Amino acid sequence: MNNLIRILAPEELSDILNSAGKKYNLEIELFSEAEDRLIEKISCLQPDVVIMNLFMRCSDAIDVIKSYRMLYSGSFTYFAVICQFITGSLKKELDDCRVNMIIRRPYLKRDFIAILSEVTMIKSTPLVAIKNSGINTVHMFHHRRMACGTEYVDSSDLELDKILEEFGLNKNDAGCIYLKRAVALAISMDKADCSMTKTIYPLVAVEFGITPSCVLRRIHNAIAESWNSEHSAIMASYFGDTVDNMRGIPTNGEFIAMLADRIRLDKQCCPECDD
Repeated sequence: MNNLIRILAPEELSDILNSAGKKYNLEIELFSEAEDRLIEKISCLQPDVVIMNLFMRCSDAIDVIKSYRMLYSGSFTYFAVICQFITGSLKKELDDCRVNMIIRRPYLKRDFIAILSEVTMIKSTPLVAIKNSGINTVHMFHHRRMACGTEYVDSSDLELDKILEEFGLNKNDAGCIYLKRAVALAISMDKADCSMTKTIYPLVAVEFGITPSCVLRRIHNAIAESWNSEHSAIMASYFGDTVDNMRGIPTNGEFIAMLADRIRLDKQCCPECDD
């Protein structure tokens, strides 16, 4: 695993970040944060992590992150924001621009250890990072089949769309989109390696530039809404006795595993479908 982490952060954090990096035997490459022309600096340096104060002399972190994600939507950069205080409306704004972590002052070493832990986990997942016009983009090589820049849609995608439509899931809902990616990953992996928390959620999170916990919540909400709707009988017929009757609604893992197994079985019964 590459143990180099590139961080753009205020100079005052250099000691605490280097100290936190020693916990994971990481080599920390630090760049001091220049508050002007931050977007340009991030795009040129391509750091793994950007740590900013919420309010800066020339701009604020929310504007920087929104603008950067809009310009470079295919790039994965982990953003952490340091706040003196946090209110409900401010928290919503930070969530809306997909901040990976909010750090409250006075900050502690463990805050930065948590950042390095999450970034290290993401960098160790089976990804292929490629350069696209100078910007890092993440491509799930075990999920998409690319030719001449065009993504093929195979029978698994069509079958999954059909099932999710039967369940009444809105294909444009974020939870449904993350669910589809999670199922596709589960199909392509050995069951022994298919951990929700260690593999699936981090991979989906990297692709969409959000946190693994956000992936978990969005998928769970999508499943819960469908399970408690008029489509619950159809869903129950798919699961049979595989779901705990006392709990009712399947867990994310049960739901994803069931869909993956169903599509694997269909492909075995009809192998010529992918020819």
